[in-house]
Amino acid sequence: MSPFRTAVLRLLLCLPALLPSACFIPLVSPPSRMDFGAAHDFGADDLTAFHYAIGLHTGSLDPEALPKSDVFDLGAGFVIDADANGARSKGIYGSVDWFPVRRTSVRLGTGIRGEALTKGPNWGSGAFARLSGELFMSGHGTGSGCSFMLWRGAVGTAIFVEAGGQHLADGRDAFVATAGLSLRLPAMVGLLSTRC
Repeated sequence: MSPFRTAVLRLLLCLPALLPSACFIPLVSPPSRMDFGAAHDFGADDLTAFHYAIGLHTGSLDPEALPKSDVFDLGAGFVIDADANGARSKGIYGSVDWFPVRRTSVRLGTGIRGEALTKGPNWGSGAFARLSGELFMSGHGTGSGCSFMLWRGAVGTAIFVEAGGQHLADGRDAFVATAGLSLRLPAMVGLLSTRC
């Protein structure tokens, strides 16, 4: 290998360690929604589990960028319910939400979510119905201060409740009710400063 290629390779390997000390951290984030909550299984003696889901969601886009993104929210992502014994269920999901009540910064939604769950080589499934109330704003902008950032879409916080059934990957059936908080993030790209 030539000395030039060796130097470039060493620089590329060291670059992740140098970025924080160079004052800037790159940030790229798609339009997304994160759910945090408590999921209780009423059909078993399981403990109430911590519910976490994160995925790409069209409702996090600006209606100017994607028409009807303030009326419907199509999403896909990763979901996990974990209790004191570890992951009770984990897998991927697809969801559809409809916002029948919409105002400038408030929307009420109802929707459904389907899950494909896995544990080792075994597969399971789940289906849930959801109700939510969200405070949000949509638009676009740039970062302030020392950071450089561009964003476009919806920023919001919601409370939600959902209920449904799961056929877990270990063969058990569960009826689960979940309540929690959702965070909606717009599409973002930029450099965050660590020194300001």
